[in-house]
Amino acid sequence: MAAPLSKKRLPGNIQILVGTSKPTDASTGRNLAPPGSLFILQSTSPRLFINRGTKASPTWEPATRLVTVVANGNNGAGQITATGFKVGDKVVSAVNLTDGTNDAASFETEITVVDKIVQSSATNLSAKKYIFQVQR
Repeated sequence: MAAPLSKKRLPGNIQILVGTSKPTDASTGRNLAPPGSLFILQSTSPRLFINRGTKASPTWEPATRLVTVVANGNNGAGQITATGFKVGDKVVSAVNLTDGTNDAASFETEITVVDKIVQSSATNLSAKKYIFQVQR
């Protein structure tokens, strides 16, 4: 375990830990960092981790971010091209701007091709514009 370089206490005793090596589950921040605490890795490839475990046994996972991509639907099932998707992105929502509904069930749940999303629904959605939110 790398010793934290500094720490900040936030409401709810949430901690922000900083170190130069990746945090170690069940060790880094044990009995100090409750769930939701953050660890900033200061290195040539800086990253942010969040404790999704417990204060007694932290589980450090990379923090995720939401990315928004806009695209029109397709005329039936098939791939839709839209710059911004990455393989492995998890589809959180597909907000249909035309009707104001969440049509996530009409699309794949995880991106499988760069810059494309698969419309699984055979319905003609080509006249509909979507804002897709994906978790990366």
